[in-house]
Amino acid sequence: NAICVILSADAWIDPVDKFQDIILKAVEEVKANDSVVTIGIKPTSAHTGYGYIETKQSNQDCMDVISFKEKPTKQIAQNYIKQSNYFWNAGIFIWSAQKIVNCLKEYLPNHYNIIKEFTDKNIISPTEIAPYYEKLDSISIDYAIMEKIGSEIKLIPATFKWDDIGNWASLENHLPKDDSGNAIKGKLVSYKSSNNIVVSNKKLIALANIDNLIIVESDDAILVLPKNDDQSIKALYEKLDDTYK
Repeated sequence: NAICVILSADAWIDPVDKFQDIILKAVEEVKANDSVVTIGIKPTSAHTGYGYIETKQSNQDCMDVISFKEKPTKQIAQNYIKQSNYFWNAGIFIWSAQKIVNCLKEYLPNHYNIIKEFTDKNIISPTEIAPYYEKLDSISIDYAIMEKIGSEIKLIPATFKWDDIGNWASLENHLPKDDSGNAIKGKLVSYKSSNNIVVSNKKLIALANIDNLIIVESDDAILVLPKNDDQSIKALYEKLDDTYK
């Protein structure tokens, strides 16, 4: 009978009190109608990196969802943001535990059976759960369930500011900048260097005549790549063998 709130770790949210108010409003909707509730973010640009949610036109705080839209082309995204009933999909969901279990049973029976297998054995250690997890189908909750239960989903528009900082380019907007536009977390000395993203846990980073790079120093590695190619981190990670991971 628990009510679950599903949140992404890589979201920037402000202010916290408005976020809490919206979540509590969603919890009340779940209690009252056993709905699945999602929080929609009003688009501020024709972003092609986010999914979109189409709702029925309404003046209510809680809107009916029509459909979930895949990440669009620029032209389609520009059309979406001209309409007041489209929202960015932030991946925030609120539902009852029983509701999602029932959905898994109906729409993802393989998921349900695998999860039931280890929960029936009261396995809770992440290490012991890992082999079961690897058996699960690789599919997002949007495709697997949300698109199939659209009529049961409600959307509450966010009253807080939101940003997905799951990549370095997005994080740049939330780091302090020097007079040359370098976004900095840690210690930086620069000469004729501008518009870089510099993150250092311990060491001083010194730059000369360097522009538009991402430089990240961590305990076990140093990352350097062009700012306009931050998605290549995924390909780079795949090249690491188990010696380095």
